[in-house]
Amino acid sequence: MRRISKDTAFWVKGNKIIELFVENHIGYIIKNPKLFGLTKEEIVNTYKSFNEPLGLEGDAREEIIKGIAKDGWIRIRYYSGHGGEYWSIQCDNYRRREESIFSFIDYAIDKNIMAFHDPVSIISYDVGGVSLSYSFGEGGISKLYENRKKKGSKKCK
Repeated sequence: MRRISKDTAFWVKGNKIIELFVENHIGYIIKNPKLFGLTKEEIVNTYKSFNEPLGLEGDAREEIIKGIAKDGWIRIRYYSGHGGEYWSIQCDNYRRREESIFSFIDYAIDKNIMAFHDPVSIISYDVGGVSLSYSFGEGGISKLYENRKKKGSKKCK
């Protein structure tokens, strides 16, 4: 049985995988600023600069997440609802984070969190960054692996 819910989310950096259970991504950063190379004061000041309350999922949150992405953090969430069901993977630069992304996907498939047919959307924050999206009908994650294999990557499931 798959271990997944509408709240399934992760922070990933290299081989470090942090599963968020009920908490949102920004809430975890606020509670653990040092882990992300931040101080509580920096987070509070970012929210103040946007005139937003601490923890709001608005412009300050976006700036903070994009900032830590530059340090290698990858934001992963499973979405289910009116927009369909899919995995969202957000990073600063797909090419730079590709190994970490596939390492996480391998882990998630092995732990029965993801499946090869799951739709996936990868978004790079960098200007001109690579963004990829594979629907269920296109093969989902298996298509992502197939394209990686075509490109000649050493590690493929």
